[in-house]
Amino acid sequence: FSGQVDVMPLLMPISPPIATTVAELRDGLKAANYARTLVVAGQLRANKGIGELLIAAAELPEIQVVLVGRITDRKAAAAVATSPVNVVHREADSLAAFCNLIAAGDAMVSLRRDGVGESSGPVVQAHRLGKPVVGLAVGSSKPAARATCYSTRNAAPVTSCWPPLICR
Repeated sequence: FSGQVDVMPLLMPISPPIATTVAELRDGLKAANYARTLVVAGQLRANKGIGELLIAAAELPEIQVVLVGRITDRKAAAAVATSPVNVVHREADSLAAFCNLIAAGDAMVSLRRDGVGESSGPVVQAHRLGKPVVGLAVGSSKPAARATCYSTRNAAPVTSCWPPLICR
């Protein structure tokens, strides 16, 4: 590629989490029943690894997975419809609700594999909220993966990046 590349910063407002709301959300999610609560936030689509994530969740019943956002394609909808009991789906009706749900988790997971030159708004929010992020060190995610707490290669199974979160 020899063309010009323009970089546009992702400037997103952040809604500081409200401690009592986050505590109530954790209670409502029954987070205390699990070793860790992992959040997947944003538009829930197949290309973001939702199906693979839910298979991994079934293999790790001690981990709770909270899906936050709209399901935007049929493959993801089918995967969520048959998800294991340790997976819950919540839609956030505001930026504050979105940020509170991210803050309610122990870490965030972003398994998007495709895309060039894109930023992940939810990953930016998670970092700004001080949450660790499980991500893939591939494609346009490589620079962001350096800032994540845990990352794995494209071909590695999702569960390979979860043990540190379970043991922590």
